[in-house]
Amino acid sequence: MQKISILAVGTNEKIMATILRLINQNPQWQGDIALSSETARALLLSANYNLILLGSGSDESKIRLILKDLGQNIPVVLHYGGGSGLLLCEINEALKPSSI
Repeated sequence: MQKISILAVGTNEKIMATILRLINQNPQWQGDIALSSETARALLLSANYNLILLGSGSDESKIRLILKDLGQNIPVVLHYGGGSGLLLCEINEALKPSSI
């Protein structure tokens, strides 16, 4: 089975490293992080993602504009804290077949 690829975007390096670790703990998921919209754009050009996770400091409108410019229709989940349990629930909810 192919892993679900998740791009997490946020500006706090320490928090994003924690989010990346939590994503990659799930054997069915593979995560990358971008600390800026520009890095997110470069990653979106070089890989296929199933989900975008926006964290603190990210610019939702900028990310949505990048997705539109690239012609990519990828679900976007907003995550601005609340702990690892909430993060995992948000991702699982977004990955439900009716959500994709």
